[in-house]
Amino acid sequence: NHSDCFDAIAAKLNPGIHSINVCPVLSQHVEEPIYCRTDHHWQPLGAYYAAQAFAQAAGVSFDDISTYKKMTREGFVGSLYSFAGDAAELLNDPEEFVYYMPGKDYQTVYYDTSFNYLWDEDDFFQEGAEGSDSYMIYLGGDQYIVKADTPTKNGRKLLVVKDSYGNTIPPFLVGSFEQIYVADMRYMERNLVSFIKDMGITDVLFTMSSYSLVGDAA
Repeated sequence: NHSDCFDAIAAKLNPGIHSINVCPVLSQHVEEPIYCRTDHHWQPLGAYYAAQAFAQAAGVSFDDISTYKKMTREGFVGSLYSFAGDAAELLNDPEEFVYYMPGKDYQTVYYDTSFNYLWDEDDFFQEGAEGSDSYMIYLGGDQYIVKADTPTKNGRKLLVVKDSYGNTIPPFLVGSFEQIYVADMRYMERNLVSFIKDMGITDVLFTMSSYSLVGDAA
């Protein structure tokens, strides 16, 4: 039970850490396409509702999804297709992968997992991803640390510590934080506490699937 998992973790946290169980939030939208049918990830719409709950808890502004540009990729068959041995049933019954691009201008810088500079003048999306890899349109996967400078001026700097589920969260927070850092807990090669201090981080969001909390990656 995913909700029980999140509640059990929350019960072990320091009282100063704010825990958000997104299961009740998502349950309000079960008639909407919040999860993929052919992939083990959620659809970006599900991530939008989770990001909204976080922004409310953090006390920051949050841009409505109507301010985003809706992008649709047809014929998507995700990870479950390969997990099932290239099942024809999924191949012949694809779904739409729908993602949302912020209406506000922002700039990202990509670093490797040791925080060495790779490239800049980019955004959170890598348009080359297609087909069964369409979920990798977000950040190009998990092997980068990404920094975003946004037009939001509130002095708040966010570090998103995530697994692949968290890849879809940062674009929804462009209107909420002045600066956003994104790092995958499985690959980051920097000391997390030192990184937070060095970058002047004011807020830290841990966003990941329940499996990452209790499975082999824990």
